[in-house]
Amino acid sequence: MFATCRAPVRVFNTHEKPKKRSHSYVINRSDELIKMSKLRDEISKYKIAQAKVKTLTSWAIKSTQTTTKELEQILEILEIVFPQFKNINHFKKLNSFSSKVISNFDFIFVIALLIIDETDNTDYFIYKFKISKKDQKRLKLIHYFFKENVNIKSFTEKNFNKIFYYNGRQTVIDIINLKLYFSSKVENKLLKLLKIYENKTLPELKIGANILMSKYKIPEGKILGNKLKLIEETWVQNGFQISDKQVEKIAKS
Repeated sequence: MFATCRAPVRVFNTHEKPKKRSHSYVINRSDELIKMSKLRDEISKYKIAQAKVKTLTSWAIKSTQTTTKELEQILEILEIVFPQFKNINHFKKLNSFSSKVISNFDFIFVIALLIIDETDNTDYFIYKFKISKKDQKRLKLIHYFFKENVNIKSFTEKNFNKIFYYNGRQTVIDIINLKLYFSSKVENKLLKLLKIYENKTLPELKIGANILMSKYKIPEGKILGNKLKLIEETWVQNGFQISDKQVEKIAKS
């Protein structure tokens, strides 16, 4: 199924010295790929993209800080066939962090690195290609935090605890990795945060509706729900800790 699409990169896997390809060759070969992609349905296009990005990632790892002719060719083909990959040239200048860990990045995160910018490019990519609801949500969250352009000073465990609790571990790791990937300087602060959330266990709030209803005689309904929400927010804000006095103050307010 992907035989034609693999053809441009097959030369990179041989032990023979690659033949010099002209710019017109790359353009012609890319046109061929574009024609082929139009014959396939949206799911097939998505699979083509997946195969291409995996190849790109592999060559980015091998090239480290050096741009090879082979990498130049595959970048150019990808850029033409998939114009949504607006950040593709960033693979030519990976920082020390990215060059070491890029092989560990999963496919959807690599897609995020390629498409996310200040425009609606992410939304368009999601519209154009068939992606699961779960992956759509993940891309949108990464895009949201990218646009926020959060200052490095705000990257604290206290702030990330909220994201960790409400959005999950993957979102926290994605945000930190995104910041590290696009940073010219690799901050040790970010590396430490990454280590923390790779191993952190999601805590559980021990205060439930039954306790408030029995201990503080709060009837079931909207008031009870609001107080539980405020207790939860206070608990998260305080690093997943809340004292009995704080609970009592909220319950009696």
